[in-house]
Amino acid sequence: MADHSEVLAKTAATGPTTSRTTDEILAELAPAPPEAGGYERFVFQWDRPFFVERIEMAGLTGGRLALDAGCGLGQFSYGLAQFNDQVIAVDRAAWMCEAARDLATKWKTPNVVVERCVLAALPYETGAFDFIWCSGALMAVDRDIVMHQFHRLLRPGGRLYVMTNSWGQWLYKAASAHAEHNGHVVDVSLKALATAPDAAGPPNCLDLDRVAEFCEARGFAVIAAGVEGSVDLTGQGRVRPMFPSRVLVRGGDKDIELDGNIEFVAERRAGAPRTTPYRARDAEAYNVLAVGTCLVQLLFRGGATDPPVVDGLRGIPSRDPSVLTIAEAIQALRMLRGEIAIPRSLRTWCGLDPEVEGSRWTRRALGSLDFVFLEPNTSIMLAYQGYYLNRFDFYHEMLRPLEALGPEALSAVRAWHNQGILQANEEVRASAAAHLASLVQGDDEIAHLTRAVLLESRPSRADQQMIVEQMREFASLVMAPVGVVTYVHQYMPDGRMTEWTPGFVDSIVAAASDLGLPVFEPSKLVQQHGVSVAMKPDRLHYAPGFEPIIAEALVDFMVRSISR
Repeated sequence: MADHSEVLAKTAATGPTTSRTTDEILAELAPAPPEAGGYERFVFQWDRPFFVERIEMAGLTGGRLALDAGCGLGQFSYGLAQFNDQVIAVDRAAWMCEAARDLATKWKTPNVVVERCVLAALPYETGAFDFIWCSGALMAVDRDIVMHQFHRLLRPGGRLYVMTNSWGQWLYKAASAHAEHNGHVVDVSLKALATAPDAAGPPNCLDLDRVAEFCEARGFAVIAAGVEGSVDLTGQGRVRPMFPSRVLVRGGDKDIELDGNIEFVAERRAGAPRTTPYRARDAEAYNVLAVGTCLVQLLFRGGATDPPVVDGLRGIPSRDPSVLTIAEAIQALRMLRGEIAIPRSLRTWCGLDPEVEGSRWTRRALGSLDFVFLEPNTSIMLAYQGYYLNRFDFYHEMLRPLEALGPEALSAVRAWHNQGILQANEEVRASAAAHLASLVQGDDEIAHLTRAVLLESRPSRADQQMIVEQMREFASLVMAPVGVVTYVHQYMPDGRMTEWTPGFVDSIVAAASDLGLPVFEPSKLVQQHGVSVAMKPDRLHYAPGFEPIIAEALVDFMVRSISR
């Protein structure tokens, strides 16, 4: 996908540059629609001035960045491009995207960029758009999920245009498809007609008299609404429909007239929507980043217990889920954003996949997040030449093989790690490191690096103020709501918890409180159900039967945190 950061930076500095009237634009147009058949013939029975007028009627003019959500052939992208600096047009169908690109070339709109993606997971930064145009797509998707995306993507005060099906249009489609022996369309239309008025779908219906309530619950205020093609915010009273505005249903005693397609223009209000569209098992609709240990990684596992699975960015890319300190998480995010470089030879020991590189895509993906879980495991950091190494990865990759060399080596490994690093005993660390370095065999890069890390790395412990500052920096890097999850190393038989460093859980809760971040404490749920039910015999890992219970609770925590 294209990177639009330069466009956003330019327009942020200069403001909107497009201030053209419809008459000026129409004077340049020649009626030359592309040759087409079927759906194309229907769309291009109107020429370019029609699509330009419809954008002006909806008031989606004078912006920096506009989104055509479900762009189809790109006809309305053209209209948006006449009034706005940059337009991103998206559709889930590859052939539609190709057609929209061809049209942008043919109709000479270089400020239109077409990208293929689904409306439920749009990969753009929060608040990036001034306007969103969505014509003929909302009834074919889960509208609650998509409206949530629209609310996230629009800046406060930004405008949304929607055209969607009401009951009359679905009834018309069912009757027409029946006459044409198109069973699939008949089935879809009848399913839509059978849905409850507040059902998300797809397919779904929206009555004109429910538009205000529908928008209000999802964080929007209606500016105008009517049958398709009738809303004209310029005050000129133009009516430019593409579809029948009314459908006549002939009954026994009297005929009934129903709305066909309806449209509305709404303004995105500041603050969170009044209601959240998600239930715990619908959590896959979120774009989520999980940074931490066993509990938040649980959300990304399926299996026999089938806990709710959150999709999106999953975790920071690593070969296996890593146990990260806050400092290591910040370091990983900064590398993924392209802000710092970490030598490939060190990436595995930093909790990263060695093949992962920082990219503009990662910066944009971070900007599209709905929520971030942060589950730090300890306040103790392992510093080496300006980098923070992941003790878990270094221990398992390099120290475990040394332990196998015999009792003396095993004793040295435990002294280096437990006393030298965890307890910050420099004398023990230096002595054990020298002994272990002498045991490392080989003359290759990894052998040299292992000896260097053993000899040169030093422990560092974050105090309370540093934890607060690290948590604040982490939240600024992800640009999304953050929920803090407390990490428990092991439970005692009576339910008490043990920590990597004494008092660390209290420190994390206090830091989150200082920053106004919500906190999930799994120990309370474990104590409620009992250790024998919640944990495996090692009391380190959750029992398979308890995984769905705690996963549901964690997803519910996410939903409530986003909605607050």
